[in-house]
Amino acid sequence: MPAPHELIAKTLTVWLAPVATAFPAIQTAPSGGWVKLGTAGDLNYDEDGVEVSHDQNVETYTPGGSTTKRKAFRTDEDFILGFVLNDMSPEQYAKVLDDPTLTTVAAGAGTAGQKHFDAKKGLEVKTFALLARGQSSVDNALTLQYEAYTVFQSGNPKPVHKKGEPSGLAVEYTALEATAGEFVKIRVQTAAPTA
Repeated sequence: MPAPHELIAKTLTVWLAPVATAFPAIQTAPSGGWVKLGTAGDLNYDEDGVEVSHDQNVETYTPGGSTTKRKAFRTDEDFILGFVLNDMSPEQYAKVLDDPTLTTVAAGAGTAGQKHFDAKKGLEVKTFALLARGQSSVDNALTLQYEAYTVFQSGNPKPVHKKGEPSGLAVEYTALEATAGEFVKIRVQTAAPTA
């Protein structure tokens, strides 16, 4: 795309993997445990795109001898990524509902072929590593990459089945600092690898 490259007008594509899976190099296709959300990736995402939120709460200190604030203290912060997944395949639906075991039953005499999973998630919240990729703001032919070491599905998927519109699962992933120092890394590719 032509300049100005800092203007990005393309959605992200999102992958999940087990926690502690190595993130791919920014120029390499995800493999080795990374599962793309959406059978067709971002072609299965609602046109509202993928929203990244850097929420925070900040407290301030105003001394008794002044009317102006003197210091700010961040008390908490979040990284939240969300979008609507318009892919109701059993594999994708299960992945969004904390990735329960998907059982496949082959068709047989008097038995319809089917896939099923348990919608009950239980007390334990499943965690994943999350990778989201889009366009670099330095050169739009290169890559932007979000690497969240540990996330959990914090949204409330509410698929609506109605005429004329694709059903969708509202997904939201919130990052945890499950291991000290490992939260979210944002990589912006600035050049292609040299030969």
